[in-house]
Amino acid sequence: MPLIITMTNEPTALDNCGNIYNRILRNNINEYEVFYNVPSQGTLDQLLIDTILNKEIFKIYYRPNNRVKFTYLGKTNIVDIIQYRQIPLEINATSHETLQLHMVVKTIHNKIVPRNNFTGSDEFKKDVLVHSGLINTTGENIIQYHENTGLYYY
Repeated sequence: MPLIITMTNEPTALDNCGNIYNRILRNNINEYEVFYNVPSQGTLDQLLIDTILNKEIFKIYYRPNNRVKFTYLGKTNIVDIIQYRQIPLEINATSHETLQLHMVVKTIHNKIVPRNNFTGSDEFKKDVLVHSGLINTTGENIIQYHENTGLYYY
């Protein structure tokens, strides 16, 4: 079951990392390392853990802010858990309490996701769903999928 992650963060150089969570960093051997905090309620933690244990694919999309389209970074199944959730599920967690993942993307695409004719608050995320083959350009499902705060899985 591939999993799509959308992040609002611009890639940062390794020597300027600051807070590394929810960051995309280029390492010294031209791979990208993605540090990702799972959404605060934790309702998808087990799904993510199972996806990691099964060595399934994570597709990663990012953007610098909410007003611009996404860029497809690449895909990977090299995913480690940095930290398990520190508090019970369905309680809002801080970034220091959530499930935290580390992903390594070796084959970099860094291609801007083409625009389609969508409008509204989710227009750029719908472009990602077209790019990943989940919906067509009119918004109809090609593959049944589920959504939860920046995570799409099928």
